[in-house]
Amino acid sequence: MAPFADAFKALLQRTCIGVLWLIVNAVSPLLRVLNERHAHLLDTLARGLAALGHYARALALAEDITDRMERSNTVSAVVAAAIAHGQWDAVLGAAHSLTDGKTKAQVLNAVARQARETGQFEVALRAAHLMDDGEQRAKTLAAIAQAMAEKGMLDCAAQLAHSIETAAEKALALCGLGETLLTAGRRDEAVATLRRAVHIARQVDAPHQRATVLCALAAALARANQFRRALQVAHAIDLPEERTWALAAIVTTMVQAKQTRRAWQIIQAAVSAEEQTQLMRAFNAAVQRNGAGSVNDNGKAERHAPRRRKEQ
Repeated sequence: MAPFADAFKALLQRTCIGVLWLIVNAVSPLLRVLNERHAHLLDTLARGLAALGHYARALALAEDITDRMERSNTVSAVVAAAIAHGQWDAVLGAAHSLTDGKTKAQVLNAVARQARETGQFEVALRAAHLMDDGEQRAKTLAAIAQAMAEKGMLDCAAQLAHSIETAAEKALALCGLGETLLTAGRRDEAVATLRRAVHIARQVDAPHQRATVLCALAAALARANQFRRALQVAHAIDLPEERTWALAAIVTTMVQAKQTRRAWQIIQAAVSAEEQTQLMRAFNAAVQRNGAGSVNDNGKAERHAPRRRKEQ
């Protein structure tokens, strides 16, 4: 009797599962249609409320849209409407009350970017400090520091760069500041800033991230004519591809500075045939851009006189 009962129970379970599967297949298209219509309705309402200046309510509606792309588009439209009317405080206040982390991050990123690009640095900083994700906050602060430096607010940029919590973003911010100082003719400050950035970059734990930052710093030091230190930084890079990229940048800058012999020595000291090939390409490209014709066996660029045309 027991085996019969077990078999009947198993059959009943399979039948129920089959019926449920049929119901799901039948209802799913209807649910998708309803969901799409629901998203469209929420989008329309959110945009309408934004047009009337009710940004907090608009973002709250957008937050309820389940489709990721639809939600992103609606949030972007609401934020754009608020920014177009200069309602920075309203949209930041609305973002603070959002419960969905991704929606909040999207709003704050959009505000910070737009405020940074229009020189509204106080607003950009407020948006950055509302971000929950530490890495994203650091990247945003680094971008603001760079924008400040480009606007000539070098002291403010330096103060902000030093306040960044993550080593990688702090080093990149200082690298950008150093290059801006160099362009502004403040060479000693630029070199000191780049050296501080190198010290910070060496504290980055992630190998690829550390290599990327050191690449940027090696290139920046070379542009500041700090070739010896630039080479030290490049050779400290653990990853072969990034190290080659840094050395190629140094070689290129050396050729531009008419130091072709030193550049050639770097090529000869390459640790692999592949690295030497890449450095040679960078060398030849730099030589051609600087108007030289070819390279002799000693690494010196030679300019050739134009050939005479044969007399007819």
